[in-house]
Amino acid sequence: MKTKYPAALFILGLIEDLFIRYFFLSIPAIILLIVGIWVKPCLYIGLGLVLLALVLCIIERLKIKKAMETESDNPDFRDFQQIISAHGWREGAKMFVEKQTEQADSENDDA
Repeated sequence: MKTKYPAALFILGLIEDLFIRYFFLSIPAIILLIVGIWVKPCLYIGLGLVLLALVLCIIERLKIKKAMETESDNPDFRDFQQIISAHGWREGAKMFVEKQTEQADSENDDA
């Protein structure tokens, strides 16, 4: 089974990582870029921080992409891979969550 990681998820994850996961790196970089309009050393430091945050985000996204595209022994994750690649990532994610919710509800009803 060869799954394909959607490019839209890669880009959305990259943006999310940049502003949420690396918040304390990207916000000072943006501030330094603004100050860098008047003070050149701040511009270069801000560009360096943005570049560092971007590289870290790309590395994380590539790890996730690799995990999504490799064969898994976990049946739930395998189902997730198949649904995401077969139905498009939005519809597939919605279907997967609904399926997992129904299974959890049926297990709670049995208890």
